[in-house]
Amino acid sequence: VSRRTAGMSDWDSSSVKVRVNRSLLLHDSPMRVLPLLSSSADPAPWSRLGEVELAWDGALQGGWTAFARAGGVHAIHLRPGTSLEEAAEVLHRTLPLGPDFLVLPAMKPEGRKAAFAFLGRIEALLEALAPKGLKLAIRPGPGAETELARLLKESRGEAVGFCWDGGVRDLTSIEDRLFCAVGSAANDLDPLRRLGYRWNLAVAATEPVAFEAVKTAIETRFPSVLFPEALPTHVMGRPVLPDPGVRFARPPHREEGRGEKP
Repeated sequence: VSRRTAGMSDWDSSSVKVRVNRSLLLHDSPMRVLPLLSSSADPAPWSRLGEVELAWDGALQGGWTAFARAGGVHAIHLRPGTSLEEAAEVLHRTLPLGPDFLVLPAMKPEGRKAAFAFLGRIEALLEALAPKGLKLAIRPGPGAETELARLLKESRGEAVGFCWDGGVRDLTSIEDRLFCAVGSAANDLDPLRRLGYRWNLAVAATEPVAFEAVKTAIETRFPSVLFPEALPTHVMGRPVLPDPGVRFARPPHREEGRGEKP
């Protein structure tokens, strides 16, 4: 179940009633822009930042274990075309870092055979990740998100989430399953802001000073938000029935000359 849907109840066969998500209310921090670094890179220059995501490149620099104890490695991003055997090896080597997500790039399956192979990989990865407390996020290739979301929905793959990047065009198909995101200063982040997305945005980086400049540019262009512009109309493909007991807070207001408190 994705973080956007965790905590909801009152499911029935055709609709969902929206309940206040307590975990969402407690998570009042803005979206974090984190560096996405090569797994073989030296962590020492990044110690001041404390939190990163790693892109697996075939090797793990030995200093990342100590780095993770002092800070955090929030996600491991696999390479495109990673086999199950390699994924298992990556998981074995990076599990001591305590990541939250394993990110799997995936292209649109062409034909039924490719679709079954994709679902088989997902099932095997979920079985490996579940006992370890990691979540699986799919990073769709260009134009692949609609078909991948459809396949997962039909196979009841609610445990699988998605990793947004600038190539996503059909955000509606994955908006209720966003676990993480990868972007750059060139991406339009307004679609994420409209959803009230407040988790991590990983930005490929190799040098701290250059990363800080990119981070500042992103945060200036796209100030963080705490709430979506509107409640979602669908969750996991089912229509949402607004709960009359849930109300958005109104901004403080004082009537001029009366000094009334909200």
